[in-house]
Amino acid sequence: MNSQRRGPERERGRVSTAWRKISGREDLERAIDQRYEPYEYESNANLVRWITGGMVLWILLMGALVVTDRSVASTLERYETQGFTAVPPGSPEPEELFAYSREQGLACTTPEDVTTLAPDCGSVFDFRRELRDTKDRASWVVLALFSLLVVNAFVFSLFTHRASRNLLALGVEKQRFSPEWAVGCFYIPVMNVWRPFQVFAELFRGSIGGTERGPEQAANASTPPVMIVWWLTLIAGVVLNPIVFGLMLGEGTVAEARSTASTLAWVDLWLMIPAFLAILVVRALHQAQEARFRVVGPRTVTRPPPEPPF
Repeated sequence: MNSQRRGPERERGRVSTAWRKISGREDLERAIDQRYEPYEYESNANLVRWITGGMVLWILLMGALVVTDRSVASTLERYETQGFTAVPPGSPEPEELFAYSREQGLACTTPEDVTTLAPDCGSVFDFRRELRDTKDRASWVVLALFSLLVVNAFVFSLFTHRASRNLLALGVEKQRFSPEWAVGCFYIPVMNVWRPFQVFAELFRGSIGGTERGPEQAANASTPPVMIVWWLTLIAGVVLNPIVFGLMLGEGTVAEARSTASTLAWVDLWLMIPAFLAILVVRALHQAQEARFRVVGPRTVTRPPPEPPF
């Protein structure tokens, strides 16, 4: 009896351990426990691969959303040429469709028109069905993008924490932002407009390696242009994201809805740029830290404990 009970418990234990490794929680808890214990440089190679894969998947999903938005615009344009001036209601209630048909001057205002398969009823139902199906596909893509955003944010946080933690092992003794603060500032509203940029600027300055550069020269190094462009496109993407930007555009008429769908396609296309640049940034930072590690060599360091507030 006891052995039967222990079997499922061992199975749950294996599943829990596997999930902790996959999700990165084990690494996070280990890093928290070892904040003020001696440690050495840790390579970010695996996390760079995860970020690259996540960003490539993001670009592919954004491309699918661009195609979907263009499909919505094409559908609206086609029915606009047929004389439709307003978007059909999303509700399947017959009375709403009949009221919509009366507003459009179509002969589909009674149940008899539906049962006799009046041509205007077919056009109304086809318009509503095509628009609904296309928007349903877009909703699934958006859901996948949101889920991927959560995963990418978590992996990117792990990368940032480890990169910041590596600075001390690379010979950078005066570090403005702690590894915890380097991650936390991404999630503080308003402050996350400029503080993460300062964090990554510090990471790059402290990570620049090579036999001709010592800690003093690295501290005065300039910020790579790719990081500046990445951050500018990222901030622009946050401001012009489809949710906020979509609220600024109208969808009352077919012409407005078509213009909105076309504009959102361009916005979605823009959101592919910071994802691509993020790959270049994390790879550049990782390569800089690896190069500096080859110069500095293995060394065991200990973070100084936090200073008391008084």
